[in-house]
Amino acid sequence: MGGPSVARGPGAIDRAAAATAAAAAAAAVRRCWMQPLATPAPAASPALPRRITWAAMHSQDWLVDHLRAEGVVKSREVESVLRRVDRAHYVDRGIPHAYAYQDSPLLIGFHETITAPHMHATCLELLRDHLKPGARVLDVGSGSGYLSAALGLMVGETGKVVGIEKHPELAALVRVGGGLDVRVQRASRPPRAAGRVVQLRAGNVLGDVLEREEGFDAIHVGAAASSLPDILVRKLNPGGRMVIPVGPQWEYQVMQVVDKDREGKVKKHNVMHVRYVPLTEPGESSWEL
Repeated sequence: MGGPSVARGPGAIDRAAAATAAAAAAAAVRRCWMQPLATPAPAASPALPRRITWAAMHSQDWLVDHLRAEGVVKSREVESVLRRVDRAHYVDRGIPHAYAYQDSPLLIGFHETITAPHMHATCLELLRDHLKPGARVLDVGSGSGYLSAALGLMVGETGKVVGIEKHPELAALVRVGGGLDVRVQRASRPPRAAGRVVQLRAGNVLGDVLEREEGFDAIHVGAAASSLPDILVRKLNPGGRMVIPVGPQWEYQVMQVVDKDREGKVKKHNVMHVRYVPLTEPGESSWEL
């Protein structure tokens, strides 16, 4: 005779389903971002840090508290913006709400991911002094629009953020179907319309999508280039700064800070080892899982 049966209420079933969904999402992230490296991190720069965290949080405030405690968030400006833009509004709807605050990349649809929060915070801190009210900012690989929204809050209503996304469907979803204005209003405290500040476009930044654009005071690149793209250096205003991962595909790269002085002279320095998906060249097919 079998053991006694145990009745399970709807709440228990819902919790079990949520746990299963969370486990599936975690497995997808690990497949995408934790493949064995072809080579170890470059030995030429042993002092460069390499941060990999997988901490799980329960709210945006908890996530920001974690980043602050880890020393990733250093300034009041970046802390304030990250508390106002809720990551849960920018991840795939199939991911459980609490899981959205894990400090790791997460799926957002169209075979794309949202960058880990510690890297978003790192890039905001690196660009902070160039994200003044009225500044012009370029966000390459804007994806779900999360970092574009944060950048928009930092440059204010007199600034401009241009987000470039290679997937037309994703760009349209965020711009129209997903409603960037709606997302920022939900995520921000107080609500704020981002549409006047943030403009999202579909295209390849290494092509002609920036042909008619003026220069930018700050540039963020969310994919790794094999070498520093000349077109982005040209679009960087004198006195501006760019942060970009540079290095070979599917291996560790370096996060490079590129500064252009008032005379147009360019200086570069490496900050940390990172691992990003490659920047798509014109004519190449997009990376898929």
